[in-house]
Amino acid sequence: YLIIRDFFDDKIRSINDAEYMLHRSVMSVIYSNNMKSESVVAEFPKSAISESFRNLRSSLFLKSDHEKSKVILITSSQPQDGKSFVSLNLASSIASVGYKTILIDCDLRRPTLHIKLKEDNNKGLSNFMINKAPAEEIIRSTNIKNLDFISAGPVIPNPSEMIESGVLDNMINYLKTIYDYIVIDTTPVGIVADAILMMKYASKVLMVIRNNYTRKDIFTNVINNLKSNKLSNYDIVYNDLNLHKSSYRHYSNYYIKN
Repeated sequence: YLIIRDFFDDKIRSINDAEYMLHRSVMSVIYSNNMKSESVVAEFPKSAISESFRNLRSSLFLKSDHEKSKVILITSSQPQDGKSFVSLNLASSIASVGYKTILIDCDLRRPTLHIKLKEDNNKGLSNFMINKAPAEEIIRSTNIKNLDFISAGPVIPNPSEMIESGVLDNMINYLKTIYDYIVIDTTPVGIVADAILMMKYASKVLMVIRNNYTRKDIFTNVINNLKSNKLSNYDIVYNDLNLHKSSYRHYSNYYIKN
């Protein structure tokens, strides 16, 4: 029964599953979100999930040696893996230690970051791309200290072609002169070409996979796609691990008491 069950199981069920498929270690683990908000780092800074984002931030800092103007691109292999959730809270965590940070919603197909930040999406990145607004007009401040935000803006019909043409080159270079860190939330790699095209700007790519949700076959196809495009500058973030089923479950009350 166990052999048959494992044979037909198409979901990534553990960190070991992911590492076996990758032949490399997972960079960081994000615990399940049991809060009543997706902005957990800002609103629940003493929670276990916020601590997991601090661990992710620390891992990135160690790899980048605190080099300024780091561009971090966050994607996934399929929708609903939690890439936008990770983008928002990683950016908030970086901003919380004093680095001037900007979060860009470059998921021009199905943007969600403006909803998580309770912002409108009337003007954003797409307006800049079609020459309807300069960069200065689409940058907005947030209620999180040191964190600014660019929403995706109204949906446009040909984002892949526009990205490939280099329409964002000047904007990314401009933002590098202002911000210490640029966090870009983009489309899933396995769906459209946008994410692959945006990787030319990234100094680090984070691929989000979700516990008990990400399909093994889709994830394998995405990793093979990255290899075929000679893209190796990526790390894996394992999202939605139940703290009470992890090796740190005995310490979960520590966060509740504090």
